[in-house]
Amino acid sequence: MPKYQYVHREIAPGIATILVRHLVNSYHGISKYFLSHRESLTSQREVNDRLALINSWRKRGINAYKKLRFGVLGLIFPFCLNSANVLSDENLKHDLGEQIDQMENIIPVVERSKAIDIALPYFNRYPQFTEQLLGQAVLYFPVIEQILRKYNLPEDLKYIPFFESGFRVNAVSPVGARGLWQFMESTGRKYGLTINREIDERYDFIKSTEAAARFLRDLHEELGNWALVLLAYNGGPNRVKRLLKEYDTSDVQVIMARMPRESQNYLSKMIAAKLIFKSYPLYGITPKLPGPIDFYSINTTYITSVDLSKISQQYGIEYDVLRRANPHLKYRKVNNAKGSTINVQIPVFAVKEEQEQGFRMQTFYIRSEEQLEKLATMLGVNSRKIELANQFYNPVNLKDRLIKILVPAEQYMALDQAFGPPPAKVLQQNFHLIIQENLRSKVIPMTGKKESGFLTREIYYLRPSESLLDVASRLNIPLQQIKYLNPNLDLYETRRFYIPVVAKDQMTDVVGAL
Repeated sequence: MPKYQYVHREIAPGIATILVRHLVNSYHGISKYFLSHRESLTSQREVNDRLALINSWRKRGINAYKKLRFGVLGLIFPFCLNSANVLSDENLKHDLGEQIDQMENIIPVVERSKAIDIALPYFNRYPQFTEQLLGQAVLYFPVIEQILRKYNLPEDLKYIPFFESGFRVNAVSPVGARGLWQFMESTGRKYGLTINREIDERYDFIKSTEAAARFLRDLHEELGNWALVLLAYNGGPNRVKRLLKEYDTSDVQVIMARMPRESQNYLSKMIAAKLIFKSYPLYGITPKLPGPIDFYSINTTYITSVDLSKISQQYGIEYDVLRRANPHLKYRKVNNAKGSTINVQIPVFAVKEEQEQGFRMQTFYIRSEEQLEKLATMLGVNSRKIELANQFYNPVNLKDRLIKILVPAEQYMALDQAFGPPPAKVLQQNFHLIIQENLRSKVIPMTGKKESGFLTREIYYLRPSESLLDVASRLNIPLQQIKYLNPNLDLYETRRFYIPVVAKDQMTDVVGAL
């Protein structure tokens, strides 16, 4: 974050405090003056009257001080807050604009300032929401990227679900569009999705992604321009084709100006979505990764009838969790009379309580792409999902890199033997990463409960005028632990940092161990 974001927020209370202190000192001065000259008063009654008058003035002065204090704050503080927001927002807008200029896009940046305004709140107003969206993308990008490659489509199209559905497979719009890609029923049927009283495959993120890829491919073959394709995807192909014919032009700005308001912003939203994924690390945002149940979920295909109750028993998993993982199946049992393929997501680690499965954070040194594939095979996940879990949102060669991933506790030793420890040189270069793993190295139960004394961490957002010492005192956390969890913390750059979460009686032991 820009370093000047909170400067005015700290100055405003200081100005008010100085003013009201002068007022208080004035009243105290008056009191002392009269009391020091009371010998000149002629009678005790006059003395008492004068003291009563002074006390009355004191009370009035205190009340006036209180009103003036809030009045001063009311006048000064909003201005200071606004100036702080203007200053910080302007700095951030400038930074985001430079990053947009450096991006390569499949569509023209028609309205640069609008794209910046759309992206801005995701960085400085709702960072927690942004972290959730980035984390959800981990579940779907591997499938989306694979299908886009299958149809020779540009990778930038993977950002469409960011604003369409917020990466929620069960999203429903006010007009009835559903699923990750927000298909209307007619378009879904046209591109092969089954929609009947038993099943709605718009909620099946694999099949709906296939349908979306075919839809986008057909639009591009017809319109020949990705900007027009996106306008047609959001606002309807018939409307775009009618405008192209009516105005006899393929100028994007001419067509966009005559689209519905939501569609007029759509190209800017696409630029903003890509900007968020490219730039989030610069602003102290860390994706909130999905839990192990969702991360390790597997897809199975059935061509016969599907009974979720029997599948639950077969895998020994909770029925309710299985049902929630498959929103496209409307009922417990689907007859599937036509014998079409039905995808079923199996959350294999959603085991019943008596079979509770734990997980441990483990660090791996990846020496080659083959080794990454070996790790993915042993864990039963897509290798791309491992990359995404380590915040590589754009495909990258992980050779000679350290990665971290939450692994099933029962596989921890086998994985350790299969991959061995990282080389000493790598450990020295990534000491901070290893320490963080050690802090979280105990088993994490599926229920979310932690062993006694288990040290974990959560994100804390510093309030205006608040210092680390204030946080440590208020939350009863040793300042040494906060500094240990945030070795490179610079409060001029970010107001976001980690604080430890641990039982109070274990705090001293943990600090001593560090």
